[in-house]
Amino acid sequence: MFKEDIIPKDRTLREVHDLTNTKKAWDYLMAKKPKIDIVLAEFLHDMLLEGIDARKGFRMHDIRIFGQPFKPTPARYVMPDVKILLSWYEENKSKMHPLALATFFHHKFENIHPFSDGNGRTGRMIMNYILFLSGYPPMVISRRFRKEYLDVMNDADKSLRQGITKVEMGYYKELLEFIYSQYRMSYWDIFLA
Repeated sequence: MFKEDIIPKDRTLREVHDLTNTKKAWDYLMAKKPKIDIVLAEFLHDMLLEGIDARKGFRMHDIRIFGQPFKPTPARYVMPDVKILLSWYEENKSKMHPLALATFFHHKFENIHPFSDGNGRTGRMIMNYILFLSGYPPMVISRRFRKEYLDVMNDADKSLRQGITKVEMGYYKELLEFIYSQYRMSYWDIFLA
C-alpha cells in the first residue's frame, strides 16, 4: 500500500504504475464482469499502460521483437487476427478445460502482439480473467521463471504454422505443463500453511 505519494525504497515509478494499474484493471474486471471482446482488450491495455507508455490502442505499424524468434502479426492483420482469436475463444470456452483455454488464448494473443507495448501484461490479465469467469482464481507467472516462460512460449509457436485457430497438443505440451506448474505454485504455500 502506498501512503503520502512516497515510492517504496528500491522501486521505480514504472514499477509503482505497473502495480497500481494492475490492481485498478483487476478491480474493474471484478466489479463490471465485462464480456471478453475487442473493446475490453483495448480498454485493459490502455488502463495497464497508464503512466508507463503513451502509445495506446492497437498498433498500426509492423514491429519486430528483438531477441525473440517469432514474428508478430503484420499491422494490417492485427484487428482481423484479434477478431478471429476472440471468435475462437467464444467457440471453445465451454469445450475446453479453463486452464488449457486460458493458456492457448494467451499464447495466440502474444503471437498477434496487437499493441506496441504491454502485450504480456494485457495477455496475462485476460488469461486470468478467463480463469476467473470459469470459477478459478488468478495465477502469477513468477519473474524467476521468465526465461523458461519465454522458451516454452517460443516452442509452442510451431503450432501457429497451422493457423491461429488450430491447437495441436504436441506443440503445447511444455507450455501447458509450465502454466500448470506456475498455477500450482501460485497457491502451494497457501495450502501448506
